[in-house]
Amino acid sequence: KGSCLASANGKLFLKTQPGPVNAQYGHNKAWRFDAVVRLADGGYAAAATTTKHIPDKDKYQYLYWLRFDKTGALVDSQQLLKGNAGKTLASDVIATDMTTNAAGGYVITGYAFETQQGKKEGFIYGLDSQGKTQWTVAAHDMKIWATSVFHTSPQAVARLADGSIAVPTHYDKWGWKGTRYAVICLKSNGDLKWLGEKNSI
Repeated sequence: KGSCLASANGKLFLKTQPGPVNAQYGHNKAWRFDAVVRLADGGYAAAATTTKHIPDKDKYQYLYWLRFDKTGALVDSQQLLKGNAGKTLASDVIATDMTTNAAGGYVITGYAFETQQGKKEGFIYGLDSQGKTQWTVAAHDMKIWATSVFHTSPQAVARLADGSIAVPTHYDKWGWKGTRYAVICLKSNGDLKWLGEKNSI
């Protein structure tokens, strides 16, 4: 079963092939744990991705929220995103960070990358304490930018003192050259609180 490894700076990491997880979901490739948080009960939660390939059919990539007890046993899970890579369009789903929120739930950031088109589409998930989705934000949403953006790549997430969520990201806008940088600040319910932008360095 999956076990926990502690680094020198106290962050927690998991082995990449927890047997019970693969057995339960039938995936034939190792899981990649992109983000891990330690929980008050001594267990930990992870944002993890894996791929399931059906012979002669499409390849599917999944993003999961997984919760383990302090012994490393899987106790709960939720599928958040299913990306169809298809036979020719390869894609990768990457969770860049995860934090707990003021209500005892979680916020996960990341993006789906389509290698054929070279396009990144960012996402932000707000989950409850059981890992169930309460709200989602597409990082390229017009409600945030008031104009078309693409290649959005949320890189991290932090919970602020007032319970709001700050997400640094970089992005491109149609008709612009170069990459822009921004911090998206969301209220605890996922609504936009403020947006700070900066031109490319």
